[in-house]
Amino acid sequence: MKRGVFYLSFLLSILPVAYSRTISFVFLGSHASQLQAAEILQKSNYKATFYLNSKYLGFVENYINVFQADDLYNAGFDIGGNTYSSMEFSLTTPITTPITTPITTITEEICRDRATLIANGWQPRSFAYV
Repeated sequence: MKRGVFYLSFLLSILPVAYSRTISFVFLGSHASQLQAAEILQKSNYKATFYLNSKYLGFVENYINVFQADDLYNAGFDIGGNTYSSMEFSLTTPITTPITTPITTITEEICRDRATLIANGWQPRSFAYV
């Protein structure tokens, strides 16, 4: 068992299901290994948001594909946007350095990802960029 999956299993074993606070589980990057976490969360009756890069929804090795993402969505997990291709933007505060990635490129990455997720029948309610 991988270390991250072990820690998640341990965390869920010590949290009561009826815990009165919200716990957010967030997964970025569309990595197929995150599907193990989804199984663990589902068995413990927890949900999470999977922020997918829609470029990789085809059949790219080690990434969540469109059918797996559909299974996540149908199981009650949220599908959120995370840019189309996982492009790293050069964003800094205007005081120190100007934005070096053209705003049109940033807009295209975000909007194309959202449009792809919606075209697959999912309703992305959030966007994450780290």
